[in-house]
Amino acid sequence: MHARENQTSDRKKVDIAAWGYVSATRFSLSVAFLQEGFKRLTGRETARKAVFLGMACLVSSGLLSSSAMANDMAELVNHQPPDQSGPTPVNIGITLLDLFEVSEPEQSFRVRCYLSLKWMDPRLSFDSDEAKATRKVYLEEIAGNKLDQIWRPDIEFTNELGRRVIGNRELIIYSNGEVEYRETFEATFEARFDLHQFPLDTQRLTIQVESFAYAVDDLVWSIDTENSGIDATASLHLLGWSIIDNLLEVKEHQEGKHLAMFSKVEFSFEIERLTFFYFSRIFFPFAFFILLSTCVFWLERDSLDRRVSIVFSANLTAVAFGFVVARQLPRVPYLTVMDQLVISGYIMTGVCVAAVITFERFKRAGNEHVWAKGNAIARFAMPLLYIAAWSAVLVFR
Repeated sequence: MHARENQTSDRKKVDIAAWGYVSATRFSLSVAFLQEGFKRLTGRETARKAVFLGMACLVSSGLLSSSAMANDMAELVNHQPPDQSGPTPVNIGITLLDLFEVSEPEQSFRVRCYLSLKWMDPRLSFDSDEAKATRKVYLEEIAGNKLDQIWRPDIEFTNELGRRVIGNRELIIYSNGEVEYRETFEATFEARFDLHQFPLDTQRLTIQVESFAYAVDDLVWSIDTENSGIDATASLHLLGWSIIDNLLEVKEHQEGKHLAMFSKVEFSFEIERLTFFYFSRIFFPFAFFILLSTCVFWLERDSLDRRVSIVFSANLTAVAFGFVVARQLPRVPYLTVMDQLVISGYIMTGVCVAAVITFERFKRAGNEHVWAKGNAIARFAMPLLYIAAWSAVLVFR
């Protein structure tokens, strides 16, 4: 975050006072220099030299560059908030048009949004009868150039990754000094995902907006409810998620110790993961191969190595599915629901191998009735144990 000084508005007032002081000082020095020059000048070329000396003084004092000075002064004035008696209210609205991407490994999301800003600046008011119009409309690049010439909220997206790409833009200035600015943009924003419940999770994605230059003493945000929310006609291109809620709120925060308070807007929306893909393409095939390993208890008098190899083949298949899941997630320091389902499958295959070896030892010890009874029980008990373990993970997640 950019550092900002506490007295933002006072600094701008000092800039104008400093400009006036420097100009006055330059003029006084020029007059003194001119007077001294007249005292030293003698002879026939006195008049011509006096004129030349006076011109040189004017140039050195900057009075001949009045156009540049006027531009500098106008720029200083344009950077002063319209309301010098208090903070300038700025109405803001954000509408989500498209959600293109949600990347868990990169902890980011990409959207296309509509941004609306409204404020009052009496300095921009004009006579509608003389202009024969009640408003002045500027579009696209012209709108951007005009916006650079007037006071504006100077917004920044604090959790933006890279730079936003502005599509269409429009600037409207009404005769009473009301200003409206609108734009569509695409941008990628940082997110903080809580993946404990993956793939049964919901996530809240947030877009943070604040003014870079103006603290709460100069600018306060208000919500434009008519231009905020999720566009009902928009087609959300992102598959695998559904949007269930949205919220736009204003907060105040301090940038750091001894720094000014800034007004911040947070536009957030909650998305819910569609679990069909993860259960149909990942978990159900995984569960099928794990349950298939219990078929070893149906084999009659087969060798131990064949039984164990069948179980380990199923376990290796489960490991492969675990890698598929891991590639879709960041390296989080906790277990997700999917991790717990996969790990429970590993544990149950281990139990299955232990049961096969135990029953085989009873058979080799001459207790074939124990081997037969154990296999008969395990044929049904092991699948039920698998299902019970997975159910417990889903219920107590």
